[in-house]
Amino acid sequence: MINKNRIWLLLQGKGIKLGRLEVLKLANILSNFQRFVFDYGRAKGIRKDYMLLFLEKIGEGSVDIQMLSKPTFHPAPIQAIEFIERLTVSLEDVEEAKRIVTSEFKQDGNLIIQSLKKVEKFWSQDALTVTIGVGAERPEKVVVLTPEKRDKIITLRKEFEKQYAELIRGVILESKFYGDTRRFEIITPDGEKIKCYYNPKENPELENIVYSYIKKTVEVVGFLEEKGRVKNMSVTEIKGWDNVELSGEFAGYRLKKPIILKIEYDNFNNVWCIENKELELYGCGDSLDEAIETAKVNFEVLIEEYLLESDEIMSKKAIELKNRLAEHVEVSKLG
Repeated sequence: MINKNRIWLLLQGKGIKLGRLEVLKLANILSNFQRFVFDYGRAKGIRKDYMLLFLEKIGEGSVDIQMLSKPTFHPAPIQAIEFIERLTVSLEDVEEAKRIVTSEFKQDGNLIIQSLKKVEKFWSQDALTVTIGVGAERPEKVVVLTPEKRDKIITLRKEFEKQYAELIRGVILESKFYGDTRRFEIITPDGEKIKCYYNPKENPELENIVYSYIKKTVEVVGFLEEKGRVKNMSVTEIKGWDNVELSGEFAGYRLKKPIILKIEYDNFNNVWCIENKELELYGCGDSLDEAIETAKVNFEVLIEEYLLESDEIMSKKAIELKNRLAEHVEVSKLG
């Protein structure tokens, strides 16, 4: 039996000029909508080809897009739209929204976060409102993905990331930019190596991000899996990580305000280094902890040679450094 129910995407707003929409914007909406439908089918254990959608017609004026699923009676693509409707209604209550998502996606944290990222990408934005409906003809009952609720989708995704995802920090050493599953290796501040994997079709933006951060310090968010001594991570997000903040107490002195240290990794000598040029504070070591310990020793020297020294025997530049140090640290040593 052939399913005659069409899935409608109705696009309106200032982003559409004279009935036209930029090809890349339309492609982004359609591709992420299809990928979300695939994810929904995966959560339900349904064959991917049953979730495949076919573009049937694009209307004039506001952009009206009609899609049909594969000629089959399988209701799963329509159920994916019904899920979006329930999710939209529940967004005012984060806990209820989490319950709905978890029940549909069987507590698969990785799949939940990946799916919500796709929903974010086809959700309405300020200049473009996306409306979804189902029907043989243009539907009267529709679900409006209001731009005002987009932040709630993002908040919901972040809530799941707190619950399921893990964060590791380190340096991207090498990468593999071919095949369906791409990977890169990261070395953590304590010298542990972890292989990180991502699918360029599911996360096309990660390709350029990984490339831009090769040999640089990063934070990687994803799902960690341990097999004996080997650790692998399925990656959901990558961002730069270029500093550590010292606060509270450091090298036995109370800090009045935080000290920011820039992080660098020497790929040739496998050495971690930190620095604050303004305070002339440096430290290097085989791990980040060793670099911080070295910085502690240098910090004590700075205190003794500048903060505890009399201005009368110091140069103008030395006094300037002393004053900068005084902004961060109390002279009296703890304990």
